[in-house]
Amino acid sequence: VVPNVNGVSALGVDIYGPDAIHPQLVAAALSMDAGTLLLTFSETVSAASLNTTLLSLQSSPTSATLAFSLTACSSSSSADGTIITVAICATDLNAIKAAYPLASSKNTSYIAVATGLVTDMVALPSDPIATSSALPVAAFVADTHAPALISFDLDMRLDVVVLTLHFDETVDPHTLNLSAITVQQSSNGTGHAYTLTGGYYATTLSPSISVNLTTADANAIKGRRGLAADRDSTYLAIETALVDDVSGTAVQSITTATAQRASTYLTDITPPTLRSFTLNLTSTILTLTFSETVDSSTLLSTGIVLVNGTCG
Repeated sequence: VVPNVNGVSALGVDIYGPDAIHPQLVAAALSMDAGTLLLTFSETVSAASLNTTLLSLQSSPTSATLAFSLTACSSSSSADGTIITVAICATDLNAIKAAYPLASSKNTSYIAVATGLVTDMVALPSDPIATSSALPVAAFVADTHAPALISFDLDMRLDVVVLTLHFDETVDPHTLNLSAITVQQSSNGTGHAYTLTGGYYATTLSPSISVNLTTADANAIKGRRGLAADRDSTYLAIETALVDDVSGTAVQSITTATAQRASTYLTDITPPTLRSFTLNLTSTILTLTFSETVDSSTLLSTGIVLVNGTCG
């Protein structure tokens, strides 16, 4: 007897063979501009089963010498299906860019996966793709986003003044031009201002760059009373020539009329020291050289004692 289901006669299955075919990743498309990775599988897979830590990008089809494995912060909100879109988190995206030339073009974008990147609808894990035979991306979109300065910190505590710049993506310090930075007393350009002339910094690709200001620049800033005296008197304006990202796109400018305030300001806690002096007996002028800019109005001349010879 064939049972009746909703008025329709249903025929029982004589032999049932469960799904035994593991899903495979068959294609991928990478957008470094949108920060997305589109994965196409051989059959419907469970989006909730996606484990992004089992996927890595590599610059070569046969070697993982230059590679990056996604972390758990990269995820997907896709529905179950044959196509899963991975949103690459900012941390992972910046790490990929810092591993240049990884994923800088279609020819440097290959994918390797471990077993179980996803499972199908009967919980069969997906097949691996070895690093020695990685899958080339079928489509690639380069990063065209112009980097932006999102914050900066100024550390005035020690003799070496440190300016740390934080961008919204990885930038290339090899392109850094510090003369494109102006330190301002206010957001609209009123009051004192000073344009940097140079500095010292590491050349590691990163979203942040810490710059040791030159002694001349640090003293020039300190010599302008009221400039960079606290967080509310520390603003930056930048030109597009400041720095490029790893794709060669220039940073977005910040005008002198809309300057950005310091995120963190650390006050000078180091007392100035007398480095040297010269005494001209003809002109009767004593010249004192200190480790940093000092306030001449606070000089107490009675505190100066000239000693014959060297004190032991």
